[in-house]
This record gives sequence, C-alpha cells and structure tokens, in this order.
Amino acid sequence: MTYAEAVARLQALRGGEHAGMRQGLERIEGLLDALGRPEQRYRLVQVGGTNGKGSVSAMLAAILKSAGHRVGLYTSPHLVSFRERIRVDGEAIPEDGVVDGVEALGTLVARLDASMFEATTALALDHFAREAVDVAVLEVGLGGRLDATTVGNPEVAVLAPIDLDHQAVARQHHRGDRGREGGDHPQRHRDLRRAGAGGRRA
Repeated sequence: MTYAEAVARLQALRGGEHAGMRQGLERIEGLLDALGRPEQRYRLVQVGGTNGKGSVSAMLAAILKSAGHRVGLYTSPHLVSFRERIRVDGEAIPEDGVVDGVEALGTLVARLDASMFEATTALALDHFAREAVDVAVLEVGLGGRLDATTVGNPEVAVLAPIDLDHQAVARQHHRGDRGREGGDHPQRHRDLRRAGAGGRRA
C-alpha cells in the first residue's frame, strides 16, 4: 500500500470526514481494544472548545516539549498534508507511518463502520504509543463529549472559548447542551482550566 492509497482509504470511510461524522464512543473503543489500548501508555491532555483550541493545543505541545517531554500532538483538520494532523515533537508522522497505521487497522474499520475521524484518531494514538511519547495533546473535534478524542483518562482538560459556531453539529442530539462541544468530562478530569480566563479553575 502506498501513502496516497492509505490516505484515500481513510478519506473514503463513510463518505469522508464531515459526511460520515457520527457521535459516540463505541467504534473508537473497539478500534483501540484491537490495537491493545495504546492511549494507556502515556499521559493525555484534551483541549476542547470552539475557537482557538488548535492554537492552544500547539502551544501546550511546545511548552511540554520545552520542559523535556516527548510529546504527541493530534489536531484537525489539516491545511496541506494529512500528515500535519499527527506530530511527535513537532515532526509530522512519516508517510510510512500512515501506511503502517492503516494496515494495522486492517478490515476492522469496515467491520465497525468507523468514520474517517475515528480511524484517524486510533491511528494517531497508536502512532504515539509506537513512538513512546510521554504525553499526547489531543484537540477535541466537533463531537464534544462523544468525540473520538475523549477516550482514556486525561491528566488535564483545557477549554478554549466556547461559542455557537458549530451548533448544527454539536447540538444535533442534545439541543441546549452548551458543554457538549467542550468535551467536558468533569467526573474523569483531575484538573479543568479555562483558556483565556486568566488560568481560573472551572
């Protein structure tokens, strides 16, 4: 399999990134079970919100790297190359890493009817485990609490400003639930900080 074929296979899942998007954790949990729970091999930081969460994620990854940690960073969407979504210490996943990840998932994505985002998230978490990162910073997608990035037990959760930009998606099933897009799991988080609010604890 070539890199182009691997990316094409991911992008074809359920009609693409947005057309095939579904909330729920059952499929990502199934993928991670098959991969041996890679997200349990390092610490997790989850960054949710509406505006600025990608920038916050990148800054956190840079800070952690400067502090001497080996850091994985998962963001979406990409600007130019799919490889931008998955980085270790600032370096994008190599093309053969994408191929290896897609081959590791094999036919499981079809059996579970996983979306592109779910499969890519599983690929990223598995890549971080293979690269022996100390911590992974995950930008929460539009699924909020039911987003594929909210698996595992994060050490820290960060909220960038939350607004109504994506309410057609974020509130599809739970109208009025303003916390959905933030990906907030208060019962599982040890520390919750609100970005842009003076470091005030929520």
